[in-house]
Amino acid sequence: VKVVIMSEQQSSTRSIDRALEILECFLNGEGRFTLSELSQHTGLSATTVLRILGALTSKGFIEKDEITKTYVLGYKVSQLSKVANHSNETVLKNVSMPFMMDLLDKYNEDVRLFVEDGPNKLCIMSLESTRSLRHIMKVGDRHELIKGAAGKIILCHMDREKRKPLLIESNIDEELLEMIKSKGYAVSIGEKEEGIVGIAAPILDWNNHLVACLSLSGPSIRFVNEEIEDKIKDTVNIAKRISNAYIEFVGKV
Repeated sequence: VKVVIMSEQQSSTRSIDRALEILECFLNGEGRFTLSELSQHTGLSATTVLRILGALTSKGFIEKDEITKTYVLGYKVSQLSKVANHSNETVLKNVSMPFMMDLLDKYNEDVRLFVEDGPNKLCIMSLESTRSLRHIMKVGDRHELIKGAAGKIILCHMDREKRKPLLIESNIDEELLEMIKSKGYAVSIGEKEEGIVGIAAPILDWNNHLVACLSLSGPSIRFVNEEIEDKIKDTVNIAKRISNAYIEFVGKV
């Protein structure tokens, strides 16, 4: 019989690997697991899983529902997620700036970045036109997703069940959203503010998941005929260039 004696470092590494295997079970979209389910998913014995769950629970990474006897992700995971999102947003802003400046320099119209914020879109970057007649919006402003081009871009990349309640009291339907997603851009005319035209295109990651939305907006008198066609083309192109730069910077995971 061959006896293998693990060093303290090897034992610690093995325990960490097993803890991560348990946490990775929650990546498949299921919100909670029983002890036996986690044992089955990881291939670890119930005794081993229970021991590791105890350690993860004590640190706030896992919580146990005593009523259903199931395990869910803890508050510490939520805290880490917020930190990661903030970090990714900083990267997105840094990567986007030179491309957004190109769009601003070419048309001298307002260029902005939006991200999903519950039922709203949140402005996280705003480069404003120097013209006297322009559309005013500040970083931190929130607006309903059901109004404006940027909102429609976010909606068309959102899970159907998640967006369904948002569409109930709007004139937006699934067919329209699928058409927008297929075209790769959205245009709105006077939806949020009379006389304002907005063009929006998605910024996507390596899995084609929405990271943010790029928009170009201004008075309708400057968004007509060939002008608006050129602005649509350039907004879509800049959004794709930002997507590629973001993917290259962050890398694939």
